[in-house]
Amino acid sequence: MLFSKRKSVSVCIPLYGTEEYLLRCLESVSKQNYDRAEIIVVDDCSPSRNEISAKEIIARFKKTSKIPVTYIRHKENLGLVEARRTAVYEAKGDYILILDSDDQLADGAIKVLYEKALESGADIVHGKADAFFSETSLAELDEQQTENYRQIILSKINKVNLGELSGADILSGYFENSNHGGILWAKLIRQEVYLEAFSHIPPIFCTMAEDVVQYFWIASCAKKYAGIEDVVYIYSINTGISSRTKIESLDRWEKVCSTSSVFTAIYTELQSMEESGQKILTPRQHSYLDGLCRFYIKNNLAQLKSAVIPELQEEAKRLLYDYWGENFVKKIESETAE
Repeated sequence: MLFSKRKSVSVCIPLYGTEEYLLRCLESVSKQNYDRAEIIVVDDCSPSRNEISAKEIIARFKKTSKIPVTYIRHKENLGLVEARRTAVYEAKGDYILILDSDDQLADGAIKVLYEKALESGADIVHGKADAFFSETSLAELDEQQTENYRQIILSKINKVNLGELSGADILSGYFENSNHGGILWAKLIRQEVYLEAFSHIPPIFCTMAEDVVQYFWIASCAKKYAGIEDVVYIYSINTGISSRTKIESLDRWEKVCSTSSVFTAIYTELQSMEESGQKILTPRQHSYLDGLCRFYIKNNLAQLKSAVIPELQEEAKRLLYDYWGENFVKKIESETAE
């Protein structure tokens, strides 16, 4: 098989407020011993509260690593979807490998994923993940409780179909059969497919369900999926934004409500395509999408009750109505109360 003159794999790393983990993340790529990869770091206007900037960290990394690194900084915070869009558009590789800046690649990950892609011709190659705690905020838990929690996390992130899926079976496998998960990392994704997926996604800001809107279209556009047993990703537990954190500002609450934009984007594009005669979803898949949308509204309602401070409850609920639609939210509330 002839090799492309392009880089074979572009490792795309979005960054926002996680500079303290960036060097560890970059080094996990350099340890791959894979000379046909590149790294693209998209700094989503990360706040300058760290002692050392991402640009400085990357400059130091370049002195010891032969892997080419492209650094791009957004002029304003656009959110994870747009940071990934910037990286994918910039990528020169045949395949995209998403890596969050507080996580790491497992040893040999790129090689095993890429070899499976060549062997199978798959647009998506999906591997497994391991997980570890990198912070001490769960120090109140004993060793057994910590391990139990880790196993729960692993059961959620390791939904990998170890066979192959083709065509419409990829989306139905994700949506209807739940035989593989929609988390974007631990997947090697053909760049052409990722670009096609982004053509269906308008500019969007959200802080939850970011993977849903991307993988929905990736799974719709891909022609072949292959899953492997190998652990390719090391997930860092408890370094991101937690839904358990007390919400003490409307700005923070508005970011939670922005989940609605994910489903607005999906439903709007589906309607446009269906009006032009393109049928993407079966009636059963439409029902699943509706159920997923309701799940996230219920999650927002639960956070409103448990996380938003009492002084903001009334204004926060009005914001929830603004984002999701008052009648729709009230309907979900009444169904939940029954």
